Amino acid sequence: MKKNKIKKISVLIPVYNEEKTVMPLLRKVENLKLPGIVKEIIIIDDGSTDKSETLIKSFIYKKKGIKLISLKNNQGKGASLKKGFSSATGDVLVIQDADLEYPPKNIKFLLKPILKNDAKVVYGSRKLNKNNRYSSFAYYLGGAFINFLIAKFIKQKALDFISGSKAFKSDVIKKIGPLNSKGFEFDTEISIKIVNSGYKIEEVPIIYNPRLHKDGKKIRWYHSFRIIWTIVKSIN
Repeated sequence: MKKNKIKKISVLIPVYNEEKTVMPLLRKVENLKLPGIVKEIIIIDDGSTDKSETLIKSFIYKKKGIKLISLKNNQGKGASLKKGFSSATGDVLVIQDADLEYPPKNIKFLLKPILKNDAKVVYGSRKLNKNNRYSSFAYYLGGAFINFLIAKFIKQKALDFISGSKAFKSDVIKKIGPLNSKGFEFDTEISIKIVNSGYKIEEVPIIYNPRLHKDGKKIRWYHSFRIIWTIVKSIN
């Protein structure tokens, strides 16, 4: 199949209190080689109270192609990404978490089906790489349950809907309608709206290096209530 002419990608990096990982993460994203493609890096600092924003500002000083959006108060991952989407100018938008659970080398895996014109939406699947592990069995079960619920109500196979590694053609984001989620339920909402808008989600195996709550992992068990409510609302 004829390859798609992707001239520019926007890498969206939401950050909240990631002073331990944000610098190595940014260096890895900056050094990622994508021949023939311009790389726009958009960092959204979600009201960090540690040194994250200071470190980011020092990193991007006098650099082109890197933009920092600073939110005064912590609003959530979804709110951060919506700000990033509105500022992005790339043909493809890529979500890259700042905690290094998802190595930036995964971006190449995400882009491959899009560059081949085989997909408009690609999710990185932790499940498809058998070498991956999870931070805990409870976390694995919780994610599997959420994926099962989403798949059941949108009548799709159980993908890794809540993976933090995603790529979209920019026109997809424009066509699926407004996104309302502010927190971790964002992954659920955008997945449902993508499928309900008639797009197919392709999956590729990715590398996943889970971290524990003591290392700064943000998502907690109680976030599942808002995620489930997001699924329920989508039925109506």
